[in-house]
Amino acid sequence: MKHLLPIHAEMMIAICFCFISVPSFAQQWPAMPDLHDANAFRLEHKKAPDRQNTFGPRMLAYTWYSAKDSALSPIDSSRIEYTSKYTTQVQSLLHFRFQEGNWHPYDRYLYFYDAQGGNIQTDYQFWSKNGDSFQNFIRYNYSVNSNGVATDLLYQIWDNASSSYLNGIFEHYDLNARDQRMSRLQRFWDKNTQAWNDYLQETNTYSNYGQLQEQVLQYWNSTLSLWEFKKRYVWSFSNPTGHQDADTTYEWENFHHSWMPNECHNYTLNHAHQPSFEVRELFLPGVVGWYSVSQTSSKYNPSGSLSSELLQTWDSSSMSFVNNSNTLHSYNKSGQQIVNSTMKWNGTAWAVGDNANQSYFYYEPALEIPTSESTTLEIILSPLPANTSLQLRVGKETDLKSFRIFLFDMQGREIELPVRSVSQSLLSASVENLPEGMYLLQAKSPSGTIFTWKLPVKH
Repeated sequence: MKHLLPIHAEMMIAICFCFISVPSFAQQWPAMPDLHDANAFRLEHKKAPDRQNTFGPRMLAYTWYSAKDSALSPIDSSRIEYTSKYTTQVQSLLHFRFQEGNWHPYDRYLYFYDAQGGNIQTDYQFWSKNGDSFQNFIRYNYSVNSNGVATDLLYQIWDNASSSYLNGIFEHYDLNARDQRMSRLQRFWDKNTQAWNDYLQETNTYSNYGQLQEQVLQYWNSTLSLWEFKKRYVWSFSNPTGHQDADTTYEWENFHHSWMPNECHNYTLNHAHQPSFEVRELFLPGVVGWYSVSQTSSKYNPSGSLSSELLQTWDSSSMSFVNNSNTLHSYNKSGQQIVNSTMKWNGTAWAVGDNANQSYFYYEPALEIPTSESTTLEIILSPLPANTSLQLRVGKETDLKSFRIFLFDMQGREIELPVRSVSQSLLSASVENLPEGMYLLQAKSPSGTIFTWKLPVKH
């Protein structure tokens, strides 16, 4: 699936859908907060009623969050953003503080789409101090390609004096054949000259497996009229499976005219190529060089879902790593995260302490998927289960070449499926390179109707 995120997407949190069991010490948490918890807020997601061409459980409906430290800002740690070409979200609404029997609105995002389902506009609004309405603040206007992936972004800011949006930042993206971002050029609007000025240039390089391998950031020096290097990020995939085992951050050193290492993370992968152990190091030039500041041990359940993350930090007094925090993840039977708990180490045991928090996630029931355009139209898949190839055949005179074919794994990730047209009523696809398991196959007609099947693959 393709995702489009605003400029400040680093504030967002992605939700992982998996299974786990929670260790017993998590029971030290108080009972699930009800609507009267003063330290809770609720985040609602609403879907367009006419866009139900999705599968499985619907997206996150709302979240409750509570913190031991009431001064902890929930906005920086719990904003959740989700847009997709195949699942249309129309609103993300944050309520903060339950007082006098009501949730109080805080801010919201409104999403707008083109005819193909690509996100072309997002409005960010905040609740007025008078408490009577939402006020315009920022607007994101996207230009998207045929796959719904952004190629341009215009960031505008609301101006009360003129009652209109004014230019702020513009970004242009060059994409490769996989719709991955090869470069990003960012410009800001100069009110005085009424022109766009260069500001940031980003260049990305990808590995043979499609992972981001290197990113270089340059900033425009208007005095010297040239681009200057600023930061460089390198992701290493030295193991033969193509999975990441390290990343390093560099900063440009003008004096030596070279990249100076700044921070790195080294990962130990388990048998499933998941990071089970991470060491974070900082670099001090001279005698010290690299030195470790923290380490994280991660555990996974048999389904491959992250179950716990134990963070330990370096203690110079004892010259050893000591416990800092432990984050536990709990999931429902559908594989959706339902509880996320962070416990703090008080010196002798895990407990709820300052800045410890717990989040609850709730989901709406699954939707039924329309499977035919009319009662007389039938598309046949064969063979089932598929082995090396798959055929889609229509019984009546219908041009299957005009249909768009999509394949997803059971986590909702889109997988490339080579499809060729044999005749007007017959399509063929190769599945010989797919791992065995269950998939979801979708065919979209020119009128927009979605046909969906479960596709077992067995070699």
